[in-house]
Amino acid sequence: MTKYFASYLMLFFGFVPLLTKADGLNDLKRALQKLNSNTPISATLITTSYHQQGEGKNKIVKSGEAQVYLSDDHQGLQITYSNQILAKLEHEASERIKDENAETPTLNAINKNNATEIKSTLSAASDIIRTMAQANFINEEAITINGEELRQLNFELPVSAIINDKRTREYVKKFESSYSVVIDDNGIPISTKIDFNGKGRAYIVLSVKAKGFEHATYQVVEQRLVRITNESSSTFDSTFGYTERKNKNLLTLNENKNAVIALNKAQ
Repeated sequence: MTKYFASYLMLFFGFVPLLTKADGLNDLKRALQKLNSNTPISATLITTSYHQQGEGKNKIVKSGEAQVYLSDDHQGLQITYSNQILAKLEHEASERIKDENAETPTLNAINKNNATEIKSTLSAASDIIRTMAQANFINEEAITINGEELRQLNFELPVSAIINDKRTREYVKKFESSYSVVIDDNGIPISTKIDFNGKGRAYIVLSVKAKGFEHATYQVVEQRLVRITNESSSTFDSTFGYTERKNKNLLTLNENKNAVIALNKAQ
Protein backbone atom coordinates (compact mmCIF):
# COMPACT_ATOMS: atom_id res chain seq x y z
CA MET A 1 0.00 0.00 0.00
CA THR A 2 2.75 2.43 0.98
CA LYS A 3 4.59 1.63 -2.21
CA TYR A 4 1.60 2.44 -4.36
CA PHE A 5 0.88 5.59 -2.34
CA ALA A 6 4.45 6.78 -2.80
CA SER A 7 4.23 6.12 -6.52
CA TYR A 8 0.97 8.06 -6.65
CA LEU A 9 2.54 11.05 -4.87
CA MET A 10 5.50 11.04 -7.24
CA LEU A 11 3.17 10.94 -10.22
CA PHE A 12 0.96 13.70 -8.80
CA PHE A 13 3.73 16.11 -7.86
CA GLY A 14 5.48 15.38 -11.11
CA PHE A 15 2.51 16.88 -12.89
CA VAL A 16 2.21 19.92 -10.62
CA PRO A 17 4.75 22.00 -12.61
CA LEU A 18 2.78 21.23 -15.75
CA LEU A 19 -0.46 22.31 -14.12
CA THR A 20 0.93 25.56 -12.70
CA LYS A 21 3.16 26.49 -15.62
CA ALA A 22 1.91 29.46 -17.62
CA ASP A 23 0.56 28.82 -21.10
CA GLY A 24 2.73 30.98 -23.34
CA LEU A 25 0.52 30.72 -26.41
CA ASN A 26 -2.59 31.94 -24.58
CA ASP A 27 -0.53 34.60 -22.78
CA LEU A 28 0.61 35.88 -26.17
CA LYS A 29 -2.90 35.89 -27.63
CA ARG A 30 -4.27 37.83 -24.64
CA ALA A 31 -1.42 40.35 -24.82
CA LEU A 32 -1.91 40.95 -28.53
CA GLN A 33 -5.61 41.68 -28.02
CA LYS A 34 -4.72 44.32 -25.41
CA LEU A 35 -1.95 45.86 -27.55
CA ASN A 36 -4.21 46.74 -30.49
CA SER A 37 -4.75 50.34 -29.37
CA ASN A 38 -4.95 53.14 -31.95
CA THR A 39 -3.36 55.64 -29.58
CA PRO A 40 -1.79 58.52 -31.60
CA ILE A 41 1.91 58.04 -32.33
CA SER A 42 4.66 59.89 -34.19
CA ALA A 43 7.97 58.40 -35.33
CA THR A 44 10.83 58.54 -37.82
CA LEU A 45 11.56 55.53 -40.03
CA ILE A 46 14.98 54.96 -41.60
CA THR A 47 15.13 52.30 -44.31
CA THR A 48 18.25 50.82 -45.87
CA SER A 49 18.18 48.39 -48.78
CA TYR A 50 20.64 46.22 -50.70
CA HIS A 51 19.96 44.36 -53.94
CA GLN A 52 22.57 42.27 -55.72
CA GLN A 53 21.99 40.61 -59.06
CA GLY A 54 24.61 38.23 -60.42
CA GLU A 55 27.99 37.32 -59.00
CA GLY A 56 31.66 38.10 -59.58
CA LYS A 57 32.64 40.83 -62.01
CA ASN A 58 29.20 40.78 -63.65
CA LYS A 59 27.22 41.50 -60.49
CA ILE A 60 25.04 44.58 -60.26
CA VAL A 61 24.52 46.09 -56.81
CA LYS A 62 21.87 48.64 -55.92
CA SER A 63 21.63 50.02 -52.39
CA GLY A 64 19.92 52.93 -50.74
CA GLU A 65 18.75 54.73 -47.63
CA ALA A 66 15.78 56.97 -46.98
CA GLN A 67 14.14 58.64 -44.02
CA VAL A 68 10.43 59.37 -43.66
CA TYR A 69 8.29 60.84 -40.89
CA LEU A 70 5.23 58.92 -39.72
CA SER A 71 2.11 59.88 -37.82
CA ASP A 72 -0.84 57.63 -37.01
CA ASP A 73 -3.95 58.92 -35.22
CA HIS A 74 -7.75 59.07 -35.52
CA GLN A 75 -7.39 60.85 -38.88
CA GLY A 76 -5.38 57.99 -40.33
CA LEU A 77 -1.80 57.25 -41.33
CA GLN A 78 0.34 60.13 -42.56
CA ILE A 79 3.69 59.62 -44.30
CA THR A 80 5.77 62.77 -44.72
CA TYR A 81 8.77 63.09 -47.03
CA SER A 82 11.16 66.00 -46.52
CA ASN A 83 11.83 68.39 -49.39
CA GLN A 84 15.32 66.92 -49.63
CA ILE A 85 13.96 63.39 -50.06
CA LEU A 86 11.39 64.57 -52.63
CA ALA A 87 14.12 66.31 -54.64
CA LYS A 88 16.21 63.12 -54.64
CA LEU A 89 13.25 61.05 -55.76
CA GLU A 90 12.57 63.45 -58.63
CA HIS A 91 16.21 63.43 -59.72
CA GLU A 92 16.55 59.64 -59.54
CA ALA A 93 13.32 59.09 -61.46
CA SER A 94 14.66 61.27 -64.26
CA GLU A 95 18.01 59.45 -64.23
CA ARG A 96 16.31 56.06 -64.45
CA ILE A 97 14.54 57.13 -67.67
CA LYS A 98 17.93 57.98 -69.19
CA ASP A 99 19.63 54.83 -67.92
CA GLU A 100 17.74 51.84 -66.50
CA ASN A 101 20.90 50.86 -64.58
CA ALA A 102 21.31 54.31 -63.01
CA GLU A 103 21.94 54.46 -59.26
CA THR A 104 18.66 55.24 -57.49
CA PRO A 105 19.37 54.67 -53.77
CA THR A 106 16.48 56.76 -52.46
CA LEU A 107 13.93 55.14 -54.77
CA ASN A 108 15.26 51.71 -53.85
CA ALA A 109 14.71 52.35 -50.15
CA ILE A 110 11.35 54.11 -50.45
CA ASN A 111 9.87 51.36 -52.62
CA LYS A 112 10.37 48.82 -49.82
CA ASN A 113 7.77 50.45 -47.58
CA ASN A 114 4.20 50.82 -48.75
CA ALA A 115 1.30 51.98 -46.58
CA THR A 116 0.43 48.43 -45.49
CA GLU A 117 3.99 47.71 -44.36
CA ILE A 118 4.25 50.99 -42.47
CA LYS A 119 0.89 50.44 -40.77
CA SER A 120 2.15 47.01 -39.63
CA THR A 121 5.21 48.73 -38.19
CA LEU A 122 3.18 51.15 -36.08
CA SER A 123 0.49 48.56 -35.21
CA ALA A 124 2.41 45.30 -35.06
CA ALA A 125 -0.04 43.25 -32.99
CA SER A 126 -2.37 42.69 -35.96
CA ASP A 127 0.53 41.55 -38.12
CA ILE A 128 1.60 38.93 -35.56
CA ILE A 129 -2.00 37.74 -35.21
CA ARG A 130 -2.27 37.29 -38.99
CA THR A 131 0.98 35.31 -39.12
CA MET A 132 -0.06 33.08 -36.23
CA ALA A 133 -3.38 32.38 -37.98
CA GLN A 134 -1.42 30.68 -40.77
CA ALA A 135 1.02 28.89 -38.46
CA ASN A 136 0.99 25.54 -36.69
CA PHE A 137 2.10 25.76 -33.06
CA ILE A 138 4.91 23.32 -32.20
CA ASN A 139 6.18 24.01 -28.68
CA GLU A 140 7.30 26.48 -26.03
CA GLU A 141 10.80 26.67 -24.58
CA ALA A 142 12.51 28.68 -21.86
CA ILE A 143 15.39 30.89 -23.03
CA THR A 144 17.67 33.51 -21.52
CA ILE A 145 18.65 36.71 -23.32
CA ASN A 146 21.00 39.21 -21.66
CA GLY A 147 20.31 37.57 -18.29
CA GLU A 148 16.53 37.85 -18.65
CA GLU A 149 14.43 34.70 -18.56
CA LEU A 150 12.01 34.65 -21.47
CA ARG A 151 9.83 32.21 -23.37
CA GLN A 152 10.07 31.31 -27.03
CA LEU A 153 7.04 30.00 -28.91
CA ASN A 154 7.89 27.97 -32.01
CA PHE A 155 5.62 27.55 -35.02
CA GLU A 156 5.74 25.95 -38.44
CA LEU A 157 4.63 28.02 -41.44
CA PRO A 158 3.13 26.70 -44.68
CA VAL A 159 4.67 27.67 -48.01
CA SER A 160 1.65 29.93 -48.67
CA ALA A 161 2.75 32.18 -45.78
CA ILE A 162 5.99 32.97 -47.61
CA ILE A 163 5.02 32.69 -51.29
CA ASN A 164 1.78 34.52 -52.01
CA ASP A 165 1.47 33.58 -55.67
CA LYS A 166 -0.43 30.30 -56.05
CA ARG A 167 1.02 29.48 -59.46
CA THR A 168 4.57 29.91 -58.18
CA ARG A 169 3.87 27.54 -55.28
CA GLU A 170 3.03 24.78 -57.76
CA TYR A 171 6.71 24.61 -58.75
CA VAL A 172 7.98 24.31 -55.16
CA LYS A 173 9.28 20.80 -54.54
CA LYS A 174 10.79 21.16 -51.07
CA PHE A 175 10.15 23.85 -48.51
CA GLU A 176 10.78 24.41 -44.80
CA SER A 177 9.86 27.47 -42.79
CA SER A 178 9.59 28.38 -39.12
CA TYR A 179 8.24 31.24 -37.06
CA SER A 180 9.25 32.04 -33.49
CA VAL A 181 7.96 34.62 -31.02
CA VAL A 182 9.90 35.55 -27.90
CA ILE A 183 7.64 36.80 -25.08
CA ASP A 184 8.08 38.06 -21.52
CA ASP A 185 6.23 36.96 -18.38
CA ASN A 186 3.12 38.88 -19.46
CA GLY A 187 3.06 37.40 -22.96
CA ILE A 188 4.22 40.65 -24.58
CA PRO A 189 6.30 40.02 -27.75
CA ILE A 190 9.96 40.97 -27.50
CA SER A 191 10.96 39.72 -30.94
CA THR A 192 9.86 37.53 -33.83
CA LYS A 193 11.78 35.62 -36.48
CA ILE A 194 10.89 33.86 -39.71
CA ASP A 195 13.30 31.43 -41.38
CA PHE A 196 12.69 29.72 -44.71
CA ASN A 197 14.56 27.41 -47.05
CA GLY A 198 13.30 25.78 -50.22
CA LYS A 199 13.85 24.76 -53.79
CA GLY A 200 11.73 24.15 -56.83
CA ARG A 201 11.74 23.23 -60.50
CA ALA A 202 9.70 24.18 -63.53
CA TYR A 203 9.70 21.84 -66.50
CA ILE A 204 13.13 20.19 -66.90
CA VAL A 205 15.72 22.95 -67.17
CA LEU A 206 14.48 25.66 -64.80
CA SER A 207 15.39 25.37 -61.12
CA VAL A 208 15.65 27.69 -58.11
CA LYS A 209 16.93 27.55 -54.54
CA ALA A 210 15.88 30.13 -51.97
CA LYS A 211 16.53 30.86 -48.32
CA GLY A 212 16.16 33.80 -46.00
CA PHE A 213 15.04 35.25 -42.70
CA GLU A 214 13.20 38.18 -41.17
CA HIS A 215 13.87 39.32 -37.60
CA ALA A 216 11.97 42.03 -35.75
CA THR A 217 12.00 43.58 -32.28
CA TYR A 218 9.15 45.38 -30.53
CA GLN A 219 8.26 47.99 -27.94
CA VAL A 220 4.99 48.88 -26.23
CA VAL A 221 3.87 52.49 -26.56
CA GLU A 222 0.59 53.45 -24.86
CA GLN A 223 -1.02 50.00 -25.30
CA ARG A 224 0.22 49.87 -28.89
CA LEU A 225 2.78 47.28 -30.02
CA VAL A 226 5.36 48.97 -32.25
CA ARG A 227 7.98 47.28 -34.43
CA ILE A 228 11.23 49.07 -33.61
CA THR A 229 13.61 47.14 -35.87
CA ASN A 230 13.02 44.84 -38.80
CA GLU A 231 15.85 43.14 -40.67
CA SER A 232 15.42 40.73 -43.57
CA SER A 233 17.71 38.88 -45.95
CA SER A 234 17.03 36.48 -48.81
CA THR A 235 19.01 34.77 -51.55
CA PHE A 236 17.77 33.15 -54.76
CA ASP A 237 19.99 30.95 -56.89
CA SER A 238 18.27 29.93 -60.11
CA THR A 239 18.87 28.95 -63.70
CA PHE A 240 18.76 32.67 -64.51
CA GLY A 241 21.41 33.64 -61.96
CA TYR A 242 21.96 34.72 -58.37
CA THR A 243 19.97 37.37 -56.51
CA GLU A 244 20.41 38.67 -52.96
CA ARG A 245 18.26 41.18 -51.08
CA LYS A 246 18.77 42.78 -47.68
CA ASN A 247 16.54 45.33 -45.97
CA LYS A 248 16.59 47.00 -42.58
CA ASN A 249 14.11 49.33 -40.91
CA LEU A 250 14.86 51.34 -37.79
CA LEU A 251 12.03 53.20 -36.10
CA THR A 252 12.76 56.07 -33.72
CA LEU A 253 9.88 57.35 -31.63
CA ASN A 254 9.43 61.11 -31.56
CA GLU A 255 9.12 61.29 -27.78
CA ASN A 256 8.39 65.02 -27.56
CA LYS A 257 5.59 64.86 -30.14
CA ASN A 258 4.13 61.77 -28.53
CA ALA A 259 4.15 63.53 -25.16
CA VAL A 260 2.27 66.50 -26.66
CA ILE A 261 -0.23 64.14 -28.32
CA ALA A 262 -0.82 62.35 -25.02
CA LEU A 263 -1.26 65.66 -23.17
CA ASN A 264 -3.76 66.97 -25.72
CA LYS A 265 -5.67 63.70 -25.53
CA ALA A 266 -5.83 63.92 -21.72
CA GLN A 267 -7.18 67.46 -21.91
